[in-house]
Formats: sequence, structure tokens, C-alpha cells
Amino acid sequence: MRPRWRKVVRDLLAHKTRTVLVVLSIAVGIFAVAVMMGGRGILIRALDQGFPATQPPTVTYITSPADDAFVSSVAREPDVSEAQGRRSASMNYRVDGGPWKNITIEAVKDYDDIKVSQLDEPSIRRWPSRGEILIETGSLDFSGLEPGDQIELETTAGQRPLLTVVGSVHDLNAAIPMMTGRSVGFVS
Repeated sequence: MRPRWRKVVRDLLAHKTRTVLVVLSIAVGIFAVAVMMGGRGILIRALDQGFPATQPPTVTYITSPADDAFVSSVAREPDVSEAQGRRSASMNYRVDGGPWKNITIEAVKDYDDIKVSQLDEPSIRRWPSRGEILIETGSLDFSGLEPGDQIELETTAGQRPLLTVVGSVHDLNAAIPMMTGRSVGFVS
């Protein structure tokens, strides 16, 4: 055996505890990388199947005002397979007089006929009625809202309507509130 390898073996045997710790550290690192790669594979497969099923929008027009005639004119374009209008408003809300927080509220004319950016079935098995709001699942932890909470909205017209949180709904196309600083909710 060459002198270099004799020294390596002698050092490994002389410092057994350190050798075991290094081997365990390497093993844990390899295991962690394998778990991360496996999880990545599972997520990619799930997103490859789940995301297209939501019929994500390719283009989103933000106009004011927009009416059914505008949506119909977009739908008639030859390269458009589906078009659907949604009302969206960004505003502030608070619970029990607490601090104001940001929320984007979306309204769909007919939740049972969503063609673009489809939503999962709500946790309460029905869509919100007048005076109710469903909070997007990803916004629940961020906002701290729970079913039964009453939120006070602050509109640009100075009105302060109250909405009751009745449940949650998952929108795979919704902006992530931890990145935008804004929760998402759905109303009738």
C-alpha cells in the first residue's frame, strides 16, 4: 500500500468518532437530496395533470368597465377557444376592528359554468350567497380567517359592508398570498 493510503487509513482509524460523523453526514445529505428529488418528481407529475385541468387563462384582460358584449367579442376571435368575464376588486378588510389587510375579491356570474380558471369544489359543497365569502385555500393561513369570521370591507366609495367567511375553495391559478401580500376571496 502506498504511503498516502496508509496515512488515510491510519487517520480514519485513529479518529473513529469523527470518521463515523463524516460518514453519517454524507449519508444524511445523500438521503435529503434523494427525498427532495422524489418530492420534486411527484409535484411535477401532479402539476402536469392538475394545472391543465383547471383550464388556465393564456391571456387576462384587465379592463374597466367590461360587460358581456366585450367578453362575447373576445370569444368570437378565431384563436380564442373560451372567454369568460370575472369581476375582481382589490380592497382592504379587517376582522373585529383589527388592523386593515389586503384582499382581492373575485365574483363569477355562474360558478357552476366556469370555463376558464376553474375552481375546486368549495369546502361547504356550495358556492357563496349574498353576504358570504369563500377564502382561497392558500390564503387561509396567511389571512388567519376561519369559517364564521365576519370581515368588514373598505370600498373606494367609502362603504363598509360585512361579509361572513363560510368556507374555502382552492384556485390553482390564484396568486400566492405570501408573495403578493394579498389574500383572495370569492363572492356571488
